[in-house]
Amino acid sequence: MGMLDEAMAATLAEPRGMLEVVVWASCDMLAACSLVDDVQRASQWCRAADRFMDTYGCPFLQARCRAHYGRVLVAAGRWTEAERELDRALSMAADTGRGPRAEALTALADLRQRQGRSEEGLQLLDAADDTATGVAIRASCLLDLGRTDEARAALRSELAVQSLDSADYALLVAALAEVALAAGRLEEAAQLLAHDHPVRRAPAYPRSAGLLAKASGLLSVAQHDVNSARNHLGFALEMFTRLELPFEAACTELHLALMLRADDVDAAIGRAQAAHQRLEGIGARQRAAEAAALLRSLGVTPRPGRPSGDTLSVRERDVLELLAAGLSNPEIAQRLFLSRRTVGHHVSSILHKLDLKSRAEAAAYAVRQSAPPRLRLTHRHQPRPCPGDALHGPDG
Repeated sequence: MGMLDEAMAATLAEPRGMLEVVVWASCDMLAACSLVDDVQRASQWCRAADRFMDTYGCPFLQARCRAHYGRVLVAAGRWTEAERELDRALSMAADTGRGPRAEALTALADLRQRQGRSEEGLQLLDAADDTATGVAIRASCLLDLGRTDEARAALRSELAVQSLDSADYALLVAALAEVALAAGRLEEAAQLLAHDHPVRRAPAYPRSAGLLAKASGLLSVAQHDVNSARNHLGFALEMFTRLELPFEAACTELHLALMLRADDVDAAIGRAQAAHQRLEGIGARQRAAEAAALLRSLGVTPRPGRPSGDTLSVRERDVLELLAAGLSNPEIAQRLFLSRRTVGHHVSSILHKLDLKSRAEAAAYAVRQSAPPRLRLTHRHQPRPCPGDALHGPDG
């Protein structure tokens, strides 16, 4: 990471003679940040990329960097910002090819799965090229929907073509172990998490190492080994907290609460309350509902979360304002230069986030908010050609 910092500083200090190097360095930097969930560094260099865009213009840089940055923000629980960055990435990707678009769609599918909208996540993945990360996200969506066999098949197929030095190898093994546990295949999960399994020799990035520890903890719970489960889940929680990954941390706390409820009700309540607070805070409704159900089973009334327009992305607020003005989906699509299908996804997301049942309720909500008009309905900016386009070709 330090060497990538040096590369960025050098190229951005005097970029005129090597614009294509800025393209490569910026995208590699944000890709690395997404691997290790480094939000602070990603934010710094994304701002630097913005300044570069202002001077030179480069749609490839914008699209791919935004997709990487959006993925980091998804992991960090900054979902409103993530939605905005990924929306921008998809808009820019229309001019740069399949690569950046696929990365943005995959990151958006990850966000949908975390929000408890796994059906939408699968639809987004169907529109993107397959990647190892995408397969892991697809498996999570399928698992949420009870399609365990499909999730297991997808992960096993992907692992069969992955090498040990792949950045996604440990992630895929952890995901397959959890799917095996959900399917009642304890022996398979134990083999995947054994000390002599090849995954122990693979380069596990911090989040993947935490996910392996979490899977090992769940295996110990299934084997009724409480001490081992405490150690593994506690290690995973510590790592996720240190990495500032609130969704993973909250899910781990929820598992700890479920494990503790039989022997230590007070501790279970504390863990469940912490998980519920985190999940409500980032908008993970399905998991928050699970934490709330556990609290009720323990005799505690969870504090209800309040839907807020602040959870809407910039584009969703645009759609909501036009919806309140009485425009149909095709009319909104024309005004915002979006496809009808994309507008439909935004309307569905608005209803979900605000806990509304219909377009009429959404329009009434917007009127009650009395938000001043903020749309700038202009033609799309046409950036100048980017040297990276020639290097990467039409597919980005």
